[in-house]
Amino acid sequence: MKVLKMTVILVVLLTSGCIEKEHPFEGKVFTIENYIDERLDNTEDLTFNQGTLEGSECVKWGFEKTQYKTTFSENGTPQFSCTMFSAQEGKMVWNGTLNNSELTGTCLWSKEGQKSTRFTFKGSLKSEQ
Repeated sequence: MKVLKMTVILVVLLTSGCIEKEHPFEGKVFTIENYIDERLDNTEDLTFNQGTLEGSECVKWGFEKTQYKTTFSENGTPQFSCTMFSAQEGKMVWNGTLNNSELTGTCLWSKEGQKSTRFTFKGSLKSEQ
């Protein structure tokens, strides 16, 4: 019985580590600062939940949460990418990198009839769900 308990505990611990490595963004909220050039434009929360990404400022402009893709650089650094859409405001293409609990990246906002805006962002882990 003792061996069975230890085996179950070991499986749970190993599995939870694998899930974290395969899905390093899942269930996390990051508070980020968005910059245009060197100027702070806004602060928002990025929520990664059930395979989707939602930005607290983005939803104010009609951008819906969207599925994100996780990849890993050659050195194993987690990266995400996605494209958010708004019927009135166009699209936002997000690319980010996670280094420990720090999130950095870019967002390109494109809307027909206006010049595209490139944001850079940086932030840190706010909470885990």
